[in-house]
Amino acid sequence: MAADLVREFLEHFQLHSTLAVFVPEASLDGGYPGRAQLAQRLGIHGESGLPLLMSMMKKGGELKHSSQHSPSGLGRQNNGVCAYLADVEGNIHFFERYIAVSKVLEWADAGKTKLRFQNCDDCFVFGGDSQDKGIGDIRFTKMMLALKKDYPDRVQLIIGNRDANKLRLTSELQEHCIKDDKVLTDASFPYWDPPDKRVTPQMFLDKNAPENGGSKNTAANRLRYILEETMGAAGAFDRRRQELSILAECSLEQISDDDVVESYRIECDPHQGHNFMFEYLKLGKLAYVHGSTLFVHGALSSKNKGTVPGTMQTFGNVHEWVDALNNWAKKEVDEFESDPYSGKNRKDRNGAGLIDYGVPGGNEGATVVYDNLLVNGNAVHTAPDVQEYLLKNHIRNVVSGHQPHGDCPCVIRTGNVTMISTDTSYSQMGSKSWWGADNRGVDTVTEVLLHLDGSLHVHGVIADGTKIEYHLAGDGGGGGDQFVGRQLSDCSWVKAKTAGNAPEYIICKGEGRKMTVTRKTESEMKSLTSADFFSGGSSTPPTVSPAHSAHLDGQSNAGDSPHGLSPAADSKFAFGAGRCVYVCMCTRTRTRTRAHARTRTPTPTLTYAHTYTHTLVHIQHPFPLHPPHTHKQTLLLTESSHEHGGAQTRRDWDRCRTCRRCQAQRGLKAARRWRAIGCRSACASCSRLRTRELNGNRRERGGGRGWRGTTRMSRMNH
Repeated sequence: MAADLVREFLEHFQLHSTLAVFVPEASLDGGYPGRAQLAQRLGIHGESGLPLLMSMMKKGGELKHSSQHSPSGLGRQNNGVCAYLADVEGNIHFFERYIAVSKVLEWADAGKTKLRFQNCDDCFVFGGDSQDKGIGDIRFTKMMLALKKDYPDRVQLIIGNRDANKLRLTSELQEHCIKDDKVLTDASFPYWDPPDKRVTPQMFLDKNAPENGGSKNTAANRLRYILEETMGAAGAFDRRRQELSILAECSLEQISDDDVVESYRIECDPHQGHNFMFEYLKLGKLAYVHGSTLFVHGALSSKNKGTVPGTMQTFGNVHEWVDALNNWAKKEVDEFESDPYSGKNRKDRNGAGLIDYGVPGGNEGATVVYDNLLVNGNAVHTAPDVQEYLLKNHIRNVVSGHQPHGDCPCVIRTGNVTMISTDTSYSQMGSKSWWGADNRGVDTVTEVLLHLDGSLHVHGVIADGTKIEYHLAGDGGGGGDQFVGRQLSDCSWVKAKTAGNAPEYIICKGEGRKMTVTRKTESEMKSLTSADFFSGGSSTPPTVSPAHSAHLDGQSNAGDSPHGLSPAADSKFAFGAGRCVYVCMCTRTRTRTRAHARTRTPTPTLTYAHTYTHTLVHIQHPFPLHPPHTHKQTLLLTESSHEHGGAQTRRDWDRCRTCRRCQAQRGLKAARRWRAIGCRSACASCSRLRTRELNGNRRERGGGRGWRGTTRMSRMNH
């Protein structure tokens, strides 16, 4: 098709010589196959006087070719906006609210059964968890599948823990598994729960109420046990009954327990119809990259970055890692497809690897599906090694869901990296809907819009009906909101900004299951000083090493090295100043050893080891992001002990290393220069050095060989 486009273009402008070189027998008098269909897909009509390539250039469009659906989905990047939504969990009414506010998707029919894009080049990522908490498991998942099939390049489906765990149902709902006495009393399952928290099928039956099925060991009770005790989906059995009655347009009484069991059993059965969950897993991914944004269901951490189950390799390239991770997931689904019925509840059944990857502590804790951004209910800063890994791969945002945190997304900005978790499924705990418990409430909904340059736009409605809207710049700095995603000194977080003429900032602090929410006006936020923002404490977030802080923060440091000093006389920072300050407090210890040994040279040596411990407090405009950081620097000097000139040079070296401006900067700079050019040149940083003259004169007199300096620098993070 591309060749035909070029040939048509050359013929139109009568570039016969070029055309003859391109393909001698070219003739497009009758057009070529596929031209009309391609023009229709591009929305080009009535341009018969121009080659299709010219029409595309005039329109500003691009070829909308299929990308062969590579495992990572990295083949083609859309230039439009990417909308993100996660953790619908079968709540079809919540999804309808999302479509009502969405700037990317809209209903394609009056019955609200089919979706389409509002614009020609936007895309959509669903972040996983399609089932368990509403009466729309089947309808929502099928809508996602239909959207994916209509727009294969523009829709991505992420696999969540509530998606992957449905692989269990096909084997655990088999008759031979239900009647197995060992499975009935197996105290080692579910293995991801602590032993004292585990509930066996028999324990569930012993306490099961008569109205919930009683104590009989039936398929319906086994399904109730699986949903309530091992999937965190209490009440899902009855909600599925409601959805089946809606789909069949009949009363609840006409839907039997066996109908509910069968719907769950076949949803992931590769060899049955209506296996919508199996289709989702076949099309889904564990991770996806769009521009400078990485999508996962849970979170990226020091433990799971670059790792793939079953291999010891750690991938440094994020695109190669995403490819390998998605290929592994695809292999797991393919193995499950080959034999989905055997294995009962064992860890060696087909697909067990993907099941394990989506449970607490799965894959020894290295899982992007079940990890999260919270510690004891409160957000924490991104670890330095995770920041370095992302920025090295030009990733500035990690967008996820999985862990509920109030009624609006949790935003964490550390340097130039932004983490955002969008799960709002616990927006209004205890809220009731006409179909049952709905902890989202009736208003909460948020849409996250991402651009290829890394910028984000968030808008929606929180639990009390207040609208929120804010923009975050792609570089983590200028151009976007300066407060959302920052942490205050009491460890609370600025989560969102309300819309309207008098916006307020929503500030939240989590502690376990408790959430404390306050608000501040824009003027109140601007009046805060550096002391009002995070300055360390028991909830200290991960720090950034000085060597990488300049790169991570996107700011220029004072001086020629990351240890440069910049005075901060005023405690209140001028907004927009964009400065970084490093305060350096140094201490020095010196040890001296003299070694006598039989060597090839008759001269004994003196070794001096100077260790500087630097404590640097990094303050980034408009407030400090990182607590004090400490590292060690060690300089080793070896000289000939019998030369007086060497001792004088050593003193001059110490003087250079302790120059007034920074005890670390010039010492390291001098050491590098000395290592490169030896003893024939002096350190340009100190005017008192006269090593060149001393050593030069000594050589003219036939003296010794002078001395050599070597350096070694090591950092130790606290």
